Amino acid sequence: MTLPGPLVLTNPFALPDVRRGSETLIQGLGSWLQPRLPAGVSVLAGGERAAAYELDDLSYRRVRAPDLSRAYRDLDPEVTFVPAMAARLRQAGPALAHSFLYTDAAAARLAGVPYVVSYGGIALPGPFRTRRLKWRLFHFASTRARRIFCPSAAAADHMRREFGYAAEVVPNGLDTAPYWQPEIERDPNLIFCASTPDDRRKRVEILVQAFGRLAPARPDLHLALAGSATDSTRQTLLALLDEPVRRRVRFIGNLDPTELRGWYARAALTSLPSLHEAFGLVLVESLAAGTPVVGARHGGIPEIVTPEVGALFEPDDAEACAAAIDDVLNCANGSAEEDCRNRATKFDWETIGPQYLNAYEEAL
Repeated sequence: MTLPGPLVLTNPFALPDVRRGSETLIQGLGSWLQPRLPAGVSVLAGGERAAAYELDDLSYRRVRAPDLSRAYRDLDPEVTFVPAMAARLRQAGPALAHSFLYTDAAAARLAGVPYVVSYGGIALPGPFRTRRLKWRLFHFASTRARRIFCPSAAAADHMRREFGYAAEVVPNGLDTAPYWQPEIERDPNLIFCASTPDDRRKRVEILVQAFGRLAPARPDLHLALAGSATDSTRQTLLALLDEPVRRRVRFIGNLDPTELRGWYARAALTSLPSLHEAFGLVLVESLAAGTPVVGARHGGIPEIVTPEVGALFEPDDAEACAAAIDDVLNCANGSAEEDCRNRATKFDWETIGPQYLNAYEEAL
């Protein structure tokens, strides 16, 4: 299909300044859409300063998003870009805007352009209601969106149950091909976690405790934790382990995409012990590398993990997490790589991208 004009993907932040899930998702979707939309696709986001640039042939424009939260706590950069983005969208007049947070969706509504919105997380309504401006912006944006997307049935059910909005399920996509690196030798004793230890929602402490339970019987087992971890976080996590076991835990920090793919390919398995995870893209990344996964039976994680590619455990249960890891390590074999890669293709952009194209056509 073709849109009658350009498509703009919007978000409060953008690569390369911010590298979270939504920023990476937008880059992947935009790159896949670029050759398929003759009228063009671009990214509009907020940032510390205004800028225009290209990233892998995808055009980006940033409007300034000052931090005014000292004056009022909701006036952080996720909100303050809204007037400038609305003005830019009004000037550009795209056929459709695809927003990835309620604040940029609110900017699209203010601009008077048709828009759809993806909500990539599971927001807990209690704390959210205390942020009065953000709560109002969320409803202001959601009530006029032509389509609302969530990446899992769990997230869509939460959206309907807690907030009253119907959402379509479109899983997050990934270019899976670069993750398959058979030239990298796999370490049968490496557990890898790509979730940020500083983020309490990721429940990395559950994985560390599980590792501590497995370590005595598996003297060669070691654990690598990626993402930001303050000294306080490191000390707290290591304190969960006996002294000799602590030396078998590595904090490897934030990784660039190439380094990240290498760790996935090297690991025997990866784990995501999170609660309230709307999807879990790190699981798909691991599967694309041929590496099985262990995840909490919570949120959208069970929609990715099947018995052929890993195991689930009851959330916040370190003993169950250890048992799931032990089962996967005991069953690891060469054929598991093919099962993992086949599962990952269900989330490749060649599968997910057309779902968005169809939704765009229906939205107009």
